[in-house]
Amino acid sequence: MWELEEEKVVDQEGIHQPGGGGKSAFETITFLEEEFFGVLERHTAGSRMDETLRWTHLKPNEIARLLGHEGIEVSVTVLDQLLKKHNFPKPKAVKTLATGESEHL
Repeated sequence: MWELEEEKVVDQEGIHQPGGGGKSAFETITFLEEEFFGVLERHTAGSRMDETLRWTHLKPNEIARLLGHEGIEVSVTVLDQLLKKHNFPKPKAVKTLATGESEHL
């Protein structure tokens, strides 16, 4: 990291400038949220008592694969942000019993 110690290098245009780096997927992918909801529409359940409570059984990597079929390539990190933004809770751990049945922890 010697570059950071040399004053000439740090003062150069375009090096270590605020706002550097690529744009986020939210800025570059048109209709990202609409496509996200389109994928989740078939894989979302909710509470009959509280319509704000909903969840999906899909993992972020599965959502990414389904969005890929629609021509949208996004990272799991972006999908984690979308799930959090739209109040989808993280899935709970499920233990598989020796009999093949599932038991929620």
